[in-house]
Amino acid sequence: MPERRRLPLFSAAAVLAALMLGGLAAPWLAPFDPATQLDPPAGSRLPPLSLRYVVPLANGGVLLAEDLHRHDGGLEISHRGETVTLRRDEIGRGEIRRRIFLLGTDEVGRDVLSRLLYGARLTFLIAFSAIALMTAIGVSVGTLAALGGRLLDAVLMRLVDGLLAFPWIFLLITLVALWGSDLTTLVLVIGMSGWMSISRLVRAEVLSLAQRDFVLAARALGAGPLRIFLRHMVPHLATPLVVQMALGVAGVISTEAALSFLGLGVAPPQASWGRMIAENGDRMLDAWWASLFPALALVLTVIALNLIGDGLRDALDPRSRSSS
Repeated sequence: MPERRRLPLFSAAAVLAALMLGGLAAPWLAPFDPATQLDPPAGSRLPPLSLRYVVPLANGGVLLAEDLHRHDGGLEISHRGETVTLRRDEIGRGEIRRRIFLLGTDEVGRDVLSRLLYGARLTFLIAFSAIALMTAIGVSVGTLAALGGRLLDAVLMRLVDGLLAFPWIFLLITLVALWGSDLTTLVLVIGMSGWMSISRLVRAEVLSLAQRDFVLAARALGAGPLRIFLRHMVPHLATPLVVQMALGVAGVISTEAALSFLGLGVAPPQASWGRMIAENGDRMLDAWWASLFPALALVLTVIALNLIGDGLRDALDPRSRSSS
C-alpha cells in the first residue's frame, strides 16, 4: 500500500478503536448512570465543563450545588441561586464530590458523556450483530445461487432483485412498528433487510472461482462440492467479504440512527446515538451540546469505517495494488 494511503487508514482505525474501547469500558469510564436524572431542573442543560457538587440525599436522590459550606448542623449549599440548608439526617451516606460535566447534561439532567459511552456500546452491538446476520444470509443465498443450478440461480436472483428494488426504509419502519423496537427485533429487522448486496457479491465471486484451474483440478480429483467450497473457495471469498462487512457496518449504524431519530429505535431510557440526537434536536439553540456530540461520534464512526473499507480493499486486492 502506498505511504499516502496508510495515514488515513491508520487514523481511521485509531478513531474507531477509541470509540469501541470507550463503549466497552463504559461501566468504568462513565461518571454516572446514563439513565439517572441528576436533580432536574437544576441539573438540566448544564453546558460542557460545568462544575457542580453532587450531594447525595437520604431519600436516594441527589442535589447539584454550585457551592457549599459545612457546619455542625449539616450543609449550606447554593442551589439554583438560592441558599439551602440541609440537616444531617437529610444527607445521604455517599461521598460529596465535586464533579465536572465534560460534555454537559441534557434536557432532563442526564450526563451526556455517560450516555455517549453507553450509546457507543449499544450502537456497535447492534451494528456487529446485524452485519453478522447479513453476512450469514448473504453468503448462503449467494453460494446456493452460484452452485445450485440455473433454475435455483434464476429464482434466487429474481428474489434479490425484487428486494433491492423495494424501498427498504419503508419496510424497516413497517416491521419495527409491527414487532416493536427491542434490541433483538432491531438486529433481526436490519440484518434481514440488508443481505442482498452480499449475496450478489458472493454469487459473482463463486461463479468466477468455479472456472479457476485449481477448482477444476480439485473437481477432477473427485472432491465434492462442499469440500471444494470450504477448502478452495472460502479463503478467496474472505477478502471481498471483509471489505463489504466494513462498509456494511457503517450502513447499519446509519440505519439504526435513522430509526432511532424517527422514534423507532431502542426504547428509552436506553441510550443510542440516534436517540440522543432525536431527543435533543429541538434544543440546538440553548443545549447544542446534547445533540452535537452524538452527531459527531456518528459521523466520525461512519467516515472511519468507510476509510477502513477502502484501505482494506487497497491492501488486499492485488488488482488495486497493481493499479496504484
